[in-house]
Amino acid sequence: MRMMRIVLCLLLAAGCSSERTRGPNADVQKEFSPGQGPLGGHSRLIAAAVVEGGGHRGSAKDPPSVVIDVSPEFAGGAVPGRQTVTWTALRRSGYDEQWEFETPMNGTRIIAFAIDAPGGLEVLANHVYADTEANRAAASKGGAAHRGSWLQLPLFIASVGIAFAAAFLAWFRVKYGVIALGVSIASWLGYETTISTQTNIRVDLVILFPFLIAAVVSVIAAAAYESRTRGAK
Repeated sequence: MRMMRIVLCLLLAAGCSSERTRGPNADVQKEFSPGQGPLGGHSRLIAAAVVEGGGHRGSAKDPPSVVIDVSPEFAGGAVPGRQTVTWTALRRSGYDEQWEFETPMNGTRIIAFAIDAPGGLEVLANHVYADTEANRAAASKGGAAHRGSWLQLPLFIASVGIAFAAAFLAWFRVKYGVIALGVSIASWLGYETTISTQTNIRVDLVILFPFLIAAVVSVIAAAAYESRTRGAK
């Protein structure tokens, strides 16, 4: 019993020590890679300086307000200049709602993803990075890929739809089926360039691949049938 109390005291002391050693700007990530960022094309990539409201703790359920000065050279389509934003987290699960974070200290320069909301910009606390030259260069590449994400849905639909058409066109003329299949594959490859490298679960491919495989099989079968009929003549 005494030993158990000692262990509990040590665990409690370790937890308190960990909390105390958590330094300022602990939630500002040091390195940005082009594949990072939330999925979808509804967020902006901005560079800004924290003016007021730094060093406050919050969560998705209790988001703090922060005044930032958005850089006109790196506004990501947002209004540059000083403005009040909400610091929040992506609401994808109960964990995110409970996750606590701390806003960067006043004067900290950051690169961050923000989304448009009825009350103004919302900065995503789990996508805040240090504003360095290296991160700006990486963010510029990431921003270019991110801006292209509006093409995701059109390219996905084109790839599926054209693959479906290729499966039938091949039986009218094999050449038409081959051309349609090539366009479908090109659309798929273009679609892949808009997908974040952080995406691990690809449910979309469960839909796309059967259409592509069916188109390939149909084109091969149509070509074989055409070859046999020509040989018979």
